[in-house]
Formats: sequence, structure tokens, C-alpha cells
Amino acid sequence: MKILIVMPTYNQEKYLKESVESVLNQTFKDWRLVIADDGSTDSTSEILKIFTDPRIEIYTKKNGGTGMALNFGFSKAKDEEYQTWWSSDSLMKPEFLEKLSYFLDHNDFDLVYCATEQWEESTDRRWPLSEQADQTWEKGKLLKYCFLGIGWLWKKWLKDKAGEYQTEICEDYDMHLRMSELSDKFYFLNEFLVTNRIHPETLTSKNSASDDPDCYSRIVQSKARKRRGHLKIANVHPRWDE
Repeated sequence: MKILIVMPTYNQEKYLKESVESVLNQTFKDWRLVIADDGSTDSTSEILKIFTDPRIEIYTKKNGGTGMALNFGFSKAKDEEYQTWWSSDSLMKPEFLEKLSYFLDHNDFDLVYCATEQWEESTDRRWPLSEQADQTWEKGKLLKYCFLGIGWLWKKWLKDKAGEYQTEICEDYDMHLRMSELSDKFYFLNEFLVTNRIHPETLTSKNSASDDPDCYSRIVQSKARKRRGHLKIANVHPRWDE
């Protein structure tokens, strides 16, 4: 297979089927989907039984959070050339894998990401992520805020060298920062090929409702500055300052 997709899932019975089907509906067919059920207690296991496509592998593990589920899923990697991970409540447009893999095939880049459509399910409101954060690529800007959205594809070597995901939240932002320290050959494909479903159960929604929604972003930024030998930013979680 050319592309490995890892899908961690935990109690997403409302959205899981539609998300997996968005992978099955891809125009690009040379992929393998590893689903890591992170100890779900809802009907996730029953929903997953309906998928019999041999390209889908389903594993159940003890609950440990998204980072641990991602590490488990990527431990199942084989010789795929490209990799990504996909949230079990988000939606791929049918051309997502085809367009991103074609771009990596024909250009000298190590990671490509696309424009993200935000969808607030309760109001059916849709808007581009670019209204909140400029998604165009700039390496230095990534240290200020996360703007890569939810649709990415990278070369396997980049993830192998970057290592495992952190087990705290903002694991995707932390990984992108570490990947950007290994290569600055990232590219923004300005096409809406993914939809980020916003609902009350997402970690992003829960974190946004907290007293300090940017806390975890500052933590991963502080870690990145330490790796790069920069001054620490103030008011970060003390565990990174020990």
C-alpha cells in the first residue's frame, strides 16, 4: 500500500461510520486504514464490525488518550511511502488522498496540507479555517500558532525521525513543530479537501471552554523553543520548566 492512515477513536458512535466511509469513498484506492479503538464504551465495536474492506485493520486497546492511540496505530506501519492520521469525527472530500499524494509524487516537499472547512454541527454553519488563522506556510509562524488544519500527508521518513506523539493534548501541534525542525519543505495546497466537524464532545471544544484554552499550545511552543535553544516563554506549565 502507498498510504497509511491511522484513525484513533473513542466513543464516537455518532460520527464514526460517516468518517470511515469518507475514507472508503476516496478516489485514490491504494491505502491502508488502521483504526485504534481506544477503549470505547459505546457502540463503537458494533459499528466497526460492518466494515469488511481488507484495507481496514481494527484494533482495540486500553484507554490512554489520543497520543497513545496514535503511537499504537503508527506502530503498525509497514512499507507505506506516505502517512497521515484522521479523526473519527471528521470528513475527507473524495479527492483528498489523490490530490495530496499526487502533489508529493511530483514535487520536492516532505509534507503537504490542505485548506480546512470548519463545520459547526449544531448550527450547520460552515467557514474556512483561514478566517481564524492564516493557513499559508511559514516555518517561523508555526511557532506562534497552529495553522495546518486537519488534512495532511507526509513522507514516512519524517514521522519515523520525529518519533512518537506526546500523550498530552495538542499532540498534532507538537508533532508538526518537531517535523518542521527536520524539514522546512512543507506546502499549503489551497483547496478545501477536508471538513472539521465541531461539536461539544471534541477535545478542542472542551479545551476552548476552559479558563485558559491556549495553555497546551503554549506548552508545546515552550518545548519547541527549548529544543531550538530559544528563551522560554512565560507562564507555561511548570512540568516543562523542571
